[in-house]
Amino acid sequence: MKTKLFILILCLFVTNLSCQTSEKNSERNQAVVKLTFQAKGVVKEINLEKKKLKLDHEEIKGYMEAMTMDFYVNEKNLLENIKVGDKINFTLKHEAGIDTITEIRKIQ
Repeated sequence: MKTKLFILILCLFVTNLSCQTSEKNSERNQAVVKLTFQAKGVVKEINLEKKKLKLDHEEIKGYMEAMTMDFYVNEKNLLENIKVGDKINFTLKHEAGIDTITEIRKIQ
């Protein structure tokens, strides 16, 4: 009888622990950081195949200092109307640790 009671208590403990872990994982998934920034830069390279753009960008306030780096774009067609040397304004989305350009506007 004691063995059955012990097994029952152990099962209840494991079930309770499992439910708590599921709740914590759900909270973590909901806490994915989603940020959007406006920035300026100069196009240094364009890679249509990889949907990638190398920019020499100004400081992105509240996010990163000025530097030259690669960014992915969410749609290949964003790269069709720009060329190396163009000055652009762009919208950068940061979500779940990934930076993606979602909008590009040439500066005249």
